[in-house]
This record gives sequence, structure tokens and C-alpha cells, in this order.
Amino acid sequence: MIALLVSLCLLSAAEDVPASAPVVMGGADAKLMAEVRAIAEHVEELRGRRFQRPPIALRSTPSLREVAAEIRAYRDVTRERLAARGRAWADIGLGGAGTPARVLEFLARDLEGVAFDSQGNRLLIAENRLTERDFRPRNTDDPDATLLMMTGVRPDEPLVSHALTHAMQRERGGVNSFRETTDAMLAGAACAEGEANLVAVRLLFAGMGLADEVLQQRLDLNDLLQGQLLPLGLNSLSGVEYGMLGFVYLDGFDRVAAWYRQGGWPAVERGVAGCRATRSVLHATDAPAALEWPEEGAPAAGLQRVDSDTLGEQAVVVLVSTLTGKDNLGLMAGDGWVGDRLERWEGADAGWTRWTSLWATEQAARDFVYGFGRTLRARFPGASLEPAAGDDRRLHAAGKTFHVQLDGTRVRILVGPRATEDATEP
Repeated sequence: MIALLVSLCLLSAAEDVPASAPVVMGGADAKLMAEVRAIAEHVEELRGRRFQRPPIALRSTPSLREVAAEIRAYRDVTRERLAARGRAWADIGLGGAGTPARVLEFLARDLEGVAFDSQGNRLLIAENRLTERDFRPRNTDDPDATLLMMTGVRPDEPLVSHALTHAMQRERGGVNSFRETTDAMLAGAACAEGEANLVAVRLLFAGMGLADEVLQQRLDLNDLLQGQLLPLGLNSLSGVEYGMLGFVYLDGFDRVAAWYRQGGWPAVERGVAGCRATRSVLHATDAPAALEWPEEGAPAAGLQRVDSDTLGEQAVVVLVSTLTGKDNLGLMAGDGWVGDRLERWEGADAGWTRWTSLWATEQAARDFVYGFGRTLRARFPGASLEPAAGDDRRLHAAGKTFHVQLDGTRVRILVGPRATEDATEP
């Protein structure tokens, strides 16, 4: 029965705004404000929390929402630092030099047609959202009319409730704010997006008295509202970008929904509070305590450290599974992750990447080294890590040296120019 009701909640894509719809650019639209505040009251009821201040909503153009997203994306990590991070990712095979920036910008845009301004104060709503089209169906088979008749919910209300939940999150402590490292950012975004979509799904089914019952089964967000609770273009991504962003929106929702089934909103809030690492989402365990990394000097003379990042378990899984095509190998390589630090060092003539990681056991460290070695074989066919000294391994390819050092539960990977390899022992 529930599966049938879910299938009936499929929604056609939003159409162009009717000519008669009131649009007030840059100013207040009283009707829109009233509609958004009514949705906000519903969010408060479903979430069991109240907004500290009533939300403000404005009509907006795509360019205005895009500018707001760019400002949010680069507030905590500058473009220059993200470019350096991209060079480090490219060195270890995690996408290309532009991948970190693209992932961050995608998260900043979130759902299509609803967004907040750069300060998070005003909800920016597209001209074709929350219009009168809901009440004037084209024919009796119009899915918009079917949805409204069945649930009492207008087609765009779940999307607006998603955005309003983000505002509530910011009020209680900024759970969905962008974070400095990749691991923390992906974990925080997964929990924030999961909670926002949990509220949206409950709003969608509340009118039928099924707000909680529908969550007793695993839901695929692609099947609801024709995927409009997911960012536009998510399913057209591939490789590293899909591995990271699919984790945020799909795994994040699954994890938050599981917490909700276990203990309602108190369980969700406890889980979200521990979303400091992707490990927390993958395994529903608390993140490990912050590691105190010993400071290491530059890998060669004349270098400055231009970025320091933590990739986390999910990035390890994505790296290995994407390059080798073997999901199980990726899961094995990431299992047992305790912490890591990815550093980018640059000078006038050379750039170096150093990736240090800690693992729960020596076997977990060896599994990671094996998985990373397989990624190098995939990138450089015919080449493989060769023994150097002890458990050290080296590979020369594409004008670079890849030096992998295994020391108990610690793994150090150094990528630098081949010409100076002998003078740069880690």
C-alpha cells in the first residue's frame, strides 16, 4: 500500500511561470511571504523545533542564486587554496585539479529553484516555484493536481521545507556550514542534507497520515517528486564527483532516516552532533578523537605548505573503487581508517604532495597500501610499486616518483618530481 502511495507522489518537472503570476524582484511579495511562513509552521510541527525568527522569502533570478552559492562555497576555503588542493588530489589520483572546487560549488547550489542568500538570511525562490499552477491543473491526469488532491501538499512545498530546515540548522549551530577539510565537509553535508530531506519526506506524506510509516522502509529519493529532492544533475555525474556527492545526498538520507527510526528526532540530533567524519555516516559510530599530528618539515628545500586537508574514509573508498572499478576493494581499503592528512607543498620550480594516514591495525594499513597500489597500476598500465627499502615501495611514472612508506599502522605517500627523488626521503 505504501509503495503505491509513494509511486503516486511522482511529480513532473516545474514549468515556466504563468504570465499572471506575481513576481516582485528585489522586494517583498506579500503572497509569497505568507505561503513560505505557512510552510515554516508546518516544518516546526514536523521537526519539533521553532524558528528563532520568521523566515523571509523573495523571488529571485537564477543569476542571483548562483552568485549567492559562489559566495557560500568560497567563504571558508579560498579559491587559491582549493586550486592547490586540486593539485594534491590529482597527484594521488582523486579526480582532477578542478574536482574539489566542483564538489564544493555543487553542495553550495543544493536543490534547484530554492536557495538562501550568501548570509543565510533570506530564502531565494525561483519564479516558477510556489506559483498558481498548482491550483489550475491542465487536465485530470496532471500529476501536480493528483499530488495536491491526495496529500494536501503543493508540489514545491517539500523543496521549500528542505531549504527551511537548513535555516533551522544554522540557527541551532550551523550543522550545514561548509567546513575546512574534505572529510568534515562531506560528513556535515551528508547529515545536514539527510535531515533536510527527512523533513521534506515527512511533509510530503503527513497529509495522508503516513509521515512516519513511510520511513519504515528504505526510500530512494530518486523515486520521489521525480528526483527533485536531489540536486539537478546529480545522476549525470560520474567517478569521484558522484562518489562524494552521491554519498552526501543518498547515504546521508539513509543514515539520518535510520537514526530517526531508532529513536525519533532525539536520535537524529545525537547522530548529527557526531557528524565530524565520513566514518560516522558510513558506520554510525562516533568520529575518532582529533589527532595531534607531529609537524613534519618540507619534503624538499624551498617549499611552502599551501594546503592541508583530511580526506577521510569515504574519499579513500571513492579513490580506490573509482580507479580500479572494484567497489569491494574500495571498501576494504577504507576500512580501519583512523585519520589522515593530505599536504600540498609548492616552490618556484616544483610541487609535492604528502599524504599521511593512520589505521586501526597493521593489516588495515597493508590493505590500504594494496588498494593504493592497484590505483597506480590502473593509472599507469604496466607500472607497479617496486620494493625500495624495508616495507617501502616506489613507482616512477609521468615524470613523478610515488614513494609509499609503510610503518606499522602509519602509511606515508610522497609524490614529487622524479629528477630530485634521491634527495627527498620522507
